[in-house]
Amino acid sequence: MRKAGKFCTLLLFVLILPGMIAGAAENQEGNAQESVEMIHVDQGDPQAAAFQSPAFVHAAQTFVPLRELGDFMHYAVDWDPVEQQIVVTGKGVAFTIQLQEHYQLVMQAMAEEGSADTADGHAAADPEESPAWVYWKRDGHIYVPLRPLAEPFSWRLHWDAKTWTVSIWTDEPIGQAELADPDDRRAQPALSFVVARWIPAGTTGPRPEEKPGKVAYLTFDDGPSAKVTPRILDVLLEENVPATFFVVGEHVQQYPELIRRMHAAGHTIGNHTYSHRAALIYQSPEALMREVHRTENLIYEITGERTRIFRAPYGSYPNLTAPFRRALADSGYKIVDWNVDSLDSRADGVPVRTIVDAVKRQAAGKERVIILFHDLPAKKTTAQALPEIISFLRVQQYSFRPLTCETEMITHW
Repeated sequence: MRKAGKFCTLLLFVLILPGMIAGAAENQEGNAQESVEMIHVDQGDPQAAAFQSPAFVHAAQTFVPLRELGDFMHYAVDWDPVEQQIVVTGKGVAFTIQLQEHYQLVMQAMAEEGSADTADGHAAADPEESPAWVYWKRDGHIYVPLRPLAEPFSWRLHWDAKTWTVSIWTDEPIGQAELADPDDRRAQPALSFVVARWIPAGTTGPRPEEKPGKVAYLTFDDGPSAKVTPRILDVLLEENVPATFFVVGEHVQQYPELIRRMHAAGHTIGNHTYSHRAALIYQSPEALMREVHRTENLIYEITGERTRIFRAPYGSYPNLTAPFRRALADSGYKIVDWNVDSLDSRADGVPVRTIVDAVKRQAAGKERVIILFHDLPAKKTTAQALPEIISFLRVQQYSFRPLTCETEMITHW
């Protein structure tokens, strides 16, 4: 792929912008204490691009160098000294990036020149109504999250977990690829690039290719709830076992302190939509993603991290048809179901013995078990059954892990 020429506006951006936020960036870089782990993959694809400032994955988000991506994708970046903001323009697209405190940015569409909304062509939207995203500054470069950047350009994103490669697809030819047949352009991504993984310094863990033996993943849907969630967390703490909680946005708003407790304990927090109402979320892929993003933002506001693990209410099959799965994948989500059902959803107050026996029976002969539990006010017996279930799994030589984006997921499709 041939790299496009540098934009003079980008040069202006590079010279001015770093100085403006240098003090804030120094604090961010000093406190991050992170290291970069490069994923070794086959770089033989002629479409693959190598940024001089490598893109990276952190907290389940892909961060890209704003200026360098502009070179490849033919958008321009200007620094507006009057408004103290970055102005990004492309074909039929114009929006601003306002850098705020605590390393947050707000992206806003700009009104057209001479529109009725604004006289000066600047953003008509209220900044307080726009979602905030994290930005990073590394080695003098501004990194922004790819997903919100892709939305105004209508780019479609594809994540290949095996090669750690992100591909950007667009219906607009952008001129980078040298193809023998121009008609083939629509069948190839506009840009593909390999990302690095940024991990906390000093952490250890199995590489994705390692086989850790028998593993059990305890997962809890529908919470948090005022009385049952604390009891589940107490058991997990007593047993020193990590778990995964697929939370519902409406409940997250009610009990943010329980989300903080889950996060502080090292449990994974997954997305289970905002309302859990099938009639609403399965109307269309757009309806689903509105709920997913709403819950994602709530979790981020509380924990400072964005989840990219999703469990569909009532299971992925048959609800998540291909358009729904594509919409989730385009936003970087991995879908997970289960292969062991505790049966605690069959009724309120399912007997402890029924729950324990269901797990024992279904786990038999399986190397990896993703166990479905529920975290609702009527599920007190679920918490009561946990100690015996954990003891049984230990006797069967299972280790316990939370789900992560690197986990090989089990789905019903």
